[in-house]
Amino acid sequence: MLNMNKKISTIALSLVFLASSSFTALAGPFPDVSDYHEYANEIQYLLDNGIAGGFSDGTFKPENTITRAEFTKIVVNAEYSESLINNCIQSNSNIFPDIASDHTFASFICMAEKNDIVKGYSDGYFKPDNTVTFGEASKIAMRTLDSSHGISEDADLTAYMNRLVAMGAQPPTISEGNKDVAITRGEAAFLIQIIRDNYTKLPDEPEAPSSEFMIKPYGTASVPEKGLSFSVNNFGIHCTTSQTAFIDLTVTKDGQSQSIHLERSCTGLKNGVVQGESTIEADAFGYHFTLYEIIERVAWDINSFEYYVRIE
Repeated sequence: MLNMNKKISTIALSLVFLASSSFTALAGPFPDVSDYHEYANEIQYLLDNGIAGGFSDGTFKPENTITRAEFTKIVVNAEYSESLINNCIQSNSNIFPDIASDHTFASFICMAEKNDIVKGYSDGYFKPDNTVTFGEASKIAMRTLDSSHGISEDADLTAYMNRLVAMGAQPPTISEGNKDVAITRGEAAFLIQIIRDNYTKLPDEPEAPSSEFMIKPYGTASVPEKGLSFSVNNFGIHCTTSQTAFIDLTVTKDGQSQSIHLERSCTGLKNGVVQGESTIEADAFGYHFTLYEIIERVAWDINSFEYYVRIE
């Protein structure tokens, strides 16, 4: 294996949630959310309705998980007025043992507790920094935004997920019945939009055109039509040892950078081409990257290798 260390600039971006009845199928409001992202339209919907503010760095970070406190804030903000939310904390001190009146999200959690949206865990704590699971998010969103759900507050979380499935409102990236999986910000946007709009799904995002590029182990590359450029950060061929081949790239768009790791299995070389399938893929700036082929142009010369990457 050969290694190259290259300082990767940190990405700084921000998150904003909103919604609109006159929505059109145009998305991509953040540098890390392309028009083709699975939840681009739902993210745009939240942005258009001012439901939540975002990160100070300007990105949405759709693949990041979201905490119980953050999700509760967004959902409550989608349903209740600012004055009602503020008045709740003013008339109540400690809502949960771990949520004092000066907690960043206290007013939103207060509204959720007073309106039978959340109860906290069996030990009485809310645990605001825990990542919210799909089951928890389904309950919080439905009890806030769906007045006709008809489900008891004490019901198991599967009752809420079953209603989502029945209404065709299951996020497409979450497996049915997987109540304990942590949801992403993109999936949160989908849940909030579809439940808030009485289970009316937004138009599908346009199909992403595929692009392919070749990059050598020490090289750079670009895809002008997508505004992306690439440089190799690290790479390796291990077809005779660990049966893997990989490449680490620094992806740059509009002056911002993200690092991705791509890997594929290999069973050796056949006519100069590394055999196997992609095993590790990655996302950056709303695009999906796959290492789909590696070619050895000159035997035993690592500089002759060509890595072929597909963008979708």
